Amino acid sequence: MMNPAMSRRRLLMGGSLFAGAAAVQSMTGGSIRLLNSAVAEIGAPAAPIRMSSNENPWGPSKLAIAAMEQAFDQSNLYGGIAGKIFELQSKIEGVPANCVTMSAGSGEILQAAGVLAALEPGSVVSPYPTFNQSVRAAEALGAEVINVPVGEDMHIDLKAMYAAIRPDTRMVYLCNPNNPIPSIIEKKELEDFVRTVSKDRLVFIDEAYYEYVDNPDFSSM
Repeated sequence: MMNPAMSRRRLLMGGSLFAGAAAVQSMTGGSIRLLNSAVAEIGAPAAPIRMSSNENPWGPSKLAIAAMEQAFDQSNLYGGIAGKIFELQSKIEGVPANCVTMSAGSGEILQAAGVLAALEPGSVVSPYPTFNQSVRAAEALGAEVINVPVGEDMHIDLKAMYAAIRPDTRMVYLCNPNNPIPSIIEKKELEDFVRTVSKDRLVFIDEAYYEYVDNPDFSSM
């Protein structure tokens, strides 16, 4: 029996996400080609630290490698453990399991959020500069992007972002910590902003680099 939550609207949204992914697929290709051409021109060290990518410089732990080796004999089979992973993660985050999802890297979810924001005509408010993959996905599907410059201290200006919100704003995008500017939005300020703004629209927060933050005033949402 189909899950009651899998409504016709959800199915249509799924189709829209697929179409949106196709529409924005070319956006990442240009960046990769530019990077590859630069590497080909100037060369690359044997073990580069790629600051443009959120990578673990130490690689997987020995326990993770052992678990993968043990499971290798069944690698030809479907795992079927997604539900268990969702349940475990939901307990860690303290949210219902249906509020958890996974993707092959953050790009898939970032683009899906952009597509979701563009399902109806309107605008998206974003700081600038920032990591704008989600915003570009929305723009590719017709959303108007309202870029709000960071403050003189190079921090995201939440007051200016709030002032930029319009009645047709479908999503407010934040990157915390910001990228490429390594600044944070402090916990209390961000919580107050989200509680106010999310009453009327989606607030999407990309926390891709939160593991690197050692500022005690930072907290994951």
